[in-house]
Amino acid sequence: MGQSLDILSSKPGSKPDFSTFTMNRYESITIYKTSYYSFALPIRAAMLLTGITDPLVHQEAEEILLKMGHFFQVQDDFLDCFGDPEKTGKVGTDIEEGKCCWPFVKALELANIEERKTLEDNYGLKDEKAVAQVKKIYNKLDLVGEYEKYEKETFEELKKCIEKTSKSTKLPPKIFLYLLGSIFKRQS
Repeated sequence: MGQSLDILSSKPGSKPDFSTFTMNRYESITIYKTSYYSFALPIRAAMLLTGITDPLVHQEAEEILLKMGHFFQVQDDFLDCFGDPEKTGKVGTDIEEGKCCWPFVKALELANIEERKTLEDNYGLKDEKAVAQVKKIYNKLDLVGEYEKYEKETFEELKKCIEKTSKSTKLPPKIFLYLLGSIFKRQS
């Protein structure tokens, strides 16, 4: 479902429908594309295999894992645009492909009318000058600062959720803290 939402947001050969580029849609994409697949499913399967079957424990674990998956996807989108290709191992193409990604959705939230027009006119074009225009607006809106603020707040929120869950369900926090540590401040 998340992959379908992602693909429908940026149909090849046509300009994206920017009215659908909202944080709600983005969150749906991340939950159903990344959070369940990469975080909730593997950890909850491991919990079941080790005999942890209490529905409350699974519910609380899933809450953490869905937030962690969202965090991971926001990072991935940020690194696509602002990451060092030497460290990430890829050259980002979300702007050219017109993806419904965090930097663009966040920029739409922050942009004034003129900046929004520039973003919409240049987003989703396979053209270096268009990409440069989008990145210029990203820099003007200080998306690096916005991301750093998001990253810090999300890290603290996840730590609190992990602590609360470990106290209420006795679920060992070690696995969640390990996962969080492996994605916090990642560069690739």
